This record gives sequence, structure tokens and C-alpha cells, in this order.
Amino acid sequence: MAEESKMPKQSKDYTIIAEIYDYLMRKIDYKDWAKYIYDVIREYIEGELIVLELASGTGKLGTAFSIFSSKFIFTDLSNDMLKAVEDDFTKICCDMTLLPFKQKFNTVISTFDSINYLIDDKDILKCINEIEKILTDDGIFTFDVSLELNSQKYLKHLNRKGKYNDFYYIQQSNYDKMNKIHYNIFSIKKDDIEFKEEHKQRIYSIEEMIEIISQSNLQLLDVFEAFTFEDLHEKSLRAQFVLGKNNVNI
Repeated sequence: MAEESKMPKQSKDYTIIAEIYDYLMRKIDYKDWAKYIYDVIREYIEGELIVLELASGTGKLGTAFSIFSSKFIFTDLSNDMLKAVEDDFTKICCDMTLLPFKQKFNTVISTFDSINYLIDDKDILKCINEIEKILTDDGIFTFDVSLELNSQKYLKHLNRKGKYNDFYYIQQSNYDKMNKIHYNIFSIKKDDIEFKEEHKQRIYSIEEMIEIISQSNLQLLDVFEAFTFEDLHEKSLRAQFVLGKNNVNI
């Protein structure tokens, strides 16, 4: 009798991949990224920063940012990812569209195209309106989104396989241009058990994002090419947005 084939176990997003995430992202310069976000914030806010990070992941960027602020809260929908954050920090497992906080923050940040994981316009609107509730009158929300050229340019790079510790992994990346959805499918194997995770990101145009923001309770203060303060152009890979309340001084 032929041996029954083993089907991979379907995992929730960012569960088993938490074991290899930092290895996959090992080339990211989180210190430089954190310094850039700090520079963006300082264009709008003076004095002490009280920071909430959405979609913190394993906390690498937030840890790098902590040299600029001792009042920093890490959040993520995946508790498995947050387990990697050092215990010295405050970390909360929560949904960015349903924030559990009563305290106010003058700085809310989200990086590494985490907003792209909200594939419905209504979820982005919920997220922004939740942030408005906990943002001080002079506070800002800054985030980046990955643009279509980024998906097209790095497809080859994101189709990869390898080994880290006892984990074997295969990443398959595909961009559905018609529906503007970028798929990353991970097959991860350990001890003869194979797990599968499928991550989806919607690739919004700048015009779509601006329209969504216009319907929210926050105002668009600025948008520029990420990692710079320059205007967006046709070859931009990522956009950096800054939102605030009506009475933010700019």
C-alpha cells in the first residue's frame, strides 16, 4: 500500500514564520530606518515622545527606536511575533483596527508596509479612526505603504528557499496585477512536519490612499518618498504618509 502523502498544516499568518522572521529580514538596517522615522516625527513634534507602534513584529525597529523614547509600546496581531520582543518593553497583542488603549499618544507609527496587510478600504479607515481616538491634539500618525513598482521589482528576490537552524523554508512570491494583491506563500518544514502560511497585501495607489484618508477623522499632513523627504515620482517604491488632527502645527 502506498504511503499516504502528508499535507502541510495551514498556519495563521505570522505564527510559525515567527521562528525564522528575523533571519529572513537580517539585511534590514533597522537603526537607519528608526532614525529616519525619528526625523519624520521631529518635523512635527517637539519634546517628549509617547510612542505606540502598530504591527511591531519581532520588535527590531522599535528596539532601535527606543534610544529616542523611553515611552514606547509594541503591538502586533501575532503573539508569536511579539514573544521575540525583549521582556523589558511593554508589548500588547491586539488588532490595529480595534485598539484597546485609553491613554493618549503623541506618536503612532507603523512601518514595513504593514498597512498593506489591510486589504479592505474599510479596515484602513477603521485603523485611522481608532488612532484618532488615542492621539493627542498635537500628535501624528506616520506609516509607509509599498507601491506597485516595489512588488514588480523584487519578485525574483522574494522567490527563495533556504535553511535556518532546524527549519527549511520556501517562499513563493506573486503579484496579481489585475487585483492589486501581492501574495507571499511560505512552506516551512521542521522535524518532518510541514507548515504553510499565505500572506496577502493589497497594493494601493497613492490616489486610493489619499481618498481613504480624506474620509477619516485625521488629516493628511504630508506624503513623500519613503526614506527621504522628497516628492513621490514614477519610480518610487514606497510612500511615507503623515497624518494628524486639524490643529497640528506644521
